[in-house]
Amino acid sequence: MYKLSEINIYPAKPLYKTGFFYCSEFNDIGQTGDGCGKGCDFYKPRNFKNGRCRFSNNCYEPSDDFKILKLK
Repeated sequence: MYKLSEINIYPAKPLYKTGFFYCSEFNDIGQTGDGCGKGCDFYKPRNFKNGRCRFSNNCYEPSDDFKILKLK
């Protein structure tokens, strides 16, 4: 086990309009409009009718600013 005294934490910031999404059902990244939707067995619309799947989420990237967490 590693004994760390401090660790750098990079808060995540969401990415918008990139053409990619994160599927929380399959833990995978996909391209918007590329195979996700009614062709997927796990497709469940957020509004229970049609549209974006409830498993489709934004992708994230680490922000430039980091915080130092000091461990005891």
